[in-house]
Amino acid sequence: MKRYADCNYHGEAKNDSSKNAVGALLQFQKRPETILASASIFYEKNFNNVFQTRISYTADKFSYTNFGLVAALQVWKVNMYVGANNLIGFSNLARSNTASIQFGLNINMSNARY
Repeated sequence: MKRYADCNYHGEAKNDSSKNAVGALLQFQKRPETILASASIFYEKNFNNVFQTRISYTADKFSYTNFGLVAALQVWKVNMYVGANNLIGFSNLARSNTASIQFGLNINMSNARY
């Protein structure tokens, strides 16, 4: 989720770390008997160069109430994140088909910046 600063026409980085982003995604998945389609929209907020969040909504043939939330923390070369999918499904896990929680830890050993 980390974005690097845009550059102005002098080649200097702008210090605008609290950017917002809105986006959409259409996904098609070919299965043996059918094609599964889904549509997602998201809102991303970068509070600073260290902490970012994203909330999303996804609709597919299995659910029209799939909300997700991700929070990420970037410290030096270490990125930690936690995310939850189908937040409404957590109210009744026995009836939920797709509720999930993800934890992640990434360590970037490269010096390259993209």
